[in-house]
Amino acid sequence: MSKNKLMPPSESNEQIALFQWVSYQLKRYPELELLYHIPNGGHRYATTAKRLKAEGVKAGVPDLCLPVARGGYYGLYIEMKAGKNKPTDYQGKWQRLLRKTAI
Repeated sequence: MSKNKLMPPSESNEQIALFQWVSYQLKRYPELELLYHIPNGGHRYATTAKRLKAEGVKAGVPDLCLPVARGGYYGLYIEMKAGKNKPTDYQGKWQRLLRKTAI
């Protein structure tokens, strides 16, 4: 008998599943059309990373943004995590700063 362990979904797969769900919910929640991914992470050549930093890319920015005002808030940022992944120090800093501005 095989003892296959289920691998937890990757952050990428979770995000793909979220956007598939969004595509099914657009008639009910048309504002989800504005949900987008912020491609800050990933491996890049040093020259590309330097150029992007000069253009304003910042470490720790959450993965997703929904720029829709609801209930006294002016948008939603989502940091995706899967498995045992934890927020980095930069991501934690962004979360704290975004909470401060939500008041």
